[in-house]
Amino acid sequence: MTQRTKAGLQTNLNTDLADNSTGDISAADVRNNLIDFSDSVPFLGTADNTLSGSFSGSFEGDGSNLTGISSAGTKEYGLYSLNSQDGFSTNDYVTTGINLQPEVSSSTFSITYDSGSGVFDGFTSGKLYELEFTWLTENAAGVNDVRFRWEKDGSLIGNDSIAIQYSSARTQTTAKAAFTSNGTEDLKIKCTNASGASPIGFNGPFSFITIKEI
Repeated sequence: MTQRTKAGLQTNLNTDLADNSTGDISAADVRNNLIDFSDSVPFLGTADNTLSGSFSGSFEGDGSNLTGISSAGTKEYGLYSLNSQDGFSTNDYVTTGINLQPEVSSSTFSITYDSGSGVFDGFTSGKLYELEFTWLTENAAGVNDVRFRWEKDGSLIGNDSIAIQYSSARTQTTAKAAFTSNGTEDLKIKCTNASGASPIGFNGPFSFITIKEI
């Protein structure tokens, strides 16, 4: 039969199945409209419940049973475990605290890191990136105020993550940011404030960085 638009299906239904008070609706009318309907649906489940065809919109669920999905819409990610880094002054950058390679990453994760300069680069033009630096302040002997924030090409982006320690209480906090790449950016993590009792820094075993490419 014929693949039709929603409006076309509705027109035929109104015409062929308008009124049966005089017995004008035949089995062929019903059958033909049902076949047109089946030909016009974008996709139907097969016997093994596999969907074929294409669709637009969003999927809600954990996706644990989905296969054959194009990688074009998936996220690339890298999770960096950290080493402790202390001795920060205001305007210093995180450097040796970050391992050169992510501990866990997707197979095509392309971001690189230089511990000498503290620079992340290798971002893909046109992609949206989500950045998170979660860190636990070191155990200082008194009160201190330590803050970190992401920096892109010399400009601060995202939120200022603040850990103010009082006596033995320690705080874990997260600096977050997001940007769309032009393919040339250099990203760093900057200490925007370092004051109070030493040591001023973060505890590596309880700190990490995640970068997600969307």
